[in-house]
Amino acid sequence: MQRVVWIVCLLATSLWSKSFYIAETDLRTLEATYGTQAATRMQMLVKLMNSLSDASLKTKLIEVNDFFNAIAYKSDAKVWEQSDYWANRTEFVGKGMGDCEDYAYAKYFTLAQLEVEKEQLRAFYCQSTTYNEAHMVLAFYSKKSDVPFLLDNYNPSILPATQRADIKPIKVYNSDDLFLAKIKKMGKAVPESKGDALDWLEAIHMIRSRE
Repeated sequence: MQRVVWIVCLLATSLWSKSFYIAETDLRTLEATYGTQAATRMQMLVKLMNSLSDASLKTKLIEVNDFFNAIAYKSDAKVWEQSDYWANRTEFVGKGMGDCEDYAYAKYFTLAQLEVEKEQLRAFYCQSTTYNEAHMVLAFYSKKSDVPFLLDNYNPSILPATQRADIKPIKVYNSDDLFLAKIKKMGKAVPESKGDALDWLEAIHMIRSRE
């Protein structure tokens, strides 16, 4: 009897779990734009996200952080031939390289799709004392008043901000609002209503979810 109950619960969990996919047309577009390795990277991300659907919060943070940190760091000038370009996740994964904002936002959007509360995730603008330059990481707050944990491409370990002597905080931002404002400033068209904007963000990031 216990075995039957366990099997029923397992089936129910698999049926109710959210799954992620990329449409074949989007995958072909990605491959045509960035090459076959880009399509492979995106498929690897989809596979990772599906494996994390029912994972613990800690596992989601670690695995997503590790996945994107494996992508090469390059400045906007080298990748996009611009001094400041905010790439979306598709562009970042497609190019297979990017700067600190690209890591932070790709991690943010992926964790948000994995149902980590957006209120717990913030764009953390700071100064890197190691490199003496402005830097951005993704901050995770267990509670609003807590010291955040930092998901950083410079340091693979997810540590509390108080343990990062090489990071001097400047300002914390709502990630969606900051990204939309930045790409609007770059001259790209952005939907005016927040609901339409969020739907548009999911579309440009290509990976969608279904129950």
